[in-house]
Amino acid sequence: ERSLEVMCDPAFIDNRIRESAFCFPRLTELVVLTSASLKYAIAERGYRLGSYLDVYVMLFCRM
Repeated sequence: ERSLEVMCDPAFIDNRIRESAFCFPRLTELVVLTSASLKYAIAERGYRLGSYLDVYVMLFCRM
């Protein structure tokens, strides 16, 4: 079994972030990461979403 980590930095927009050049890319990323179509595409390819706990168990708790 393998794992893949995807780095992302979505954000809800507040006044501080609104002034940043990264404002709209973060909004787009949030929309994509929370979409049903991404969840479907991940499952369709045989991947399973997990957490850091899943990675820890995979690496250190299986004998």
